[in-house]
Amino acid sequence: MVRAGLPLMVYVGQYDFENNAIGQERWMKGISWGGQGAWEGEPFKPWVLYSGSDQALVKSVGALSLVVFQNIGHYTVRERPKELQLAIS
Repeated sequence: MVRAGLPLMVYVGQYDFENNAIGQERWMKGISWGGQGAWEGEPFKPWVLYSGSDQALVKSVGALSLVVFQNIGHYTVRERPKELQLAIS
């Protein structure tokens, strides 16, 4: 998908112990594509979705993005539906 230029966004909660952010980032480092070198050097940046405060951190290069929602665990979809909808739209 990423090699074809199709956008891929992976999201995780900061306190998710089942699918944690560190594991997701390591998994994404292993994806073989043209932007792999840039991905490894890209830092996470605050992502303001609304109301002027940081609700997430994002690491994004080309079509590949990792979003880490702050102060949330495994149930991002249930507990932060507004933020998730803003992130994917």
